[in-house]
Amino acid sequence: NFKLVSNSSPLNKVVMYLAMNGQDYDLIAEEALKSLPVNDTKTFYFKAILYERRGENDMASKQLLECFKRDKEYLMIAKYDGDISANSYEQAKREYDEWAIMDKNI
Repeated sequence: NFKLVSNSSPLNKVVMYLAMNGQDYDLIAEEALKSLPVNDTKTFYFKAILYERRGENDMASKQLLECFKRDKEYLMIAKYDGDISANSYEQAKREYDEWAIMDKNI
């Protein structure tokens, strides 16, 4: 079933391999991520998870910020996602709040 679902679409492949939570699986998920639209909210979110797993919190927060800008519903998703550290979330949230204020003033 795993192969059937993971091979059904690039998005499913990313999701399924990220769910396996291992370095080899992350590499497959990262490769599959290249098939997703570059500016899609989910693409930014999945990249954030991969950066988190590598310990690259600054890059993770940058990806989260881009995700939040596209869909603010991800603020709550990321807040409770065990794959997103509190530090990355808080940094991205702080920058999002600043961006939202600036965006409203334009």
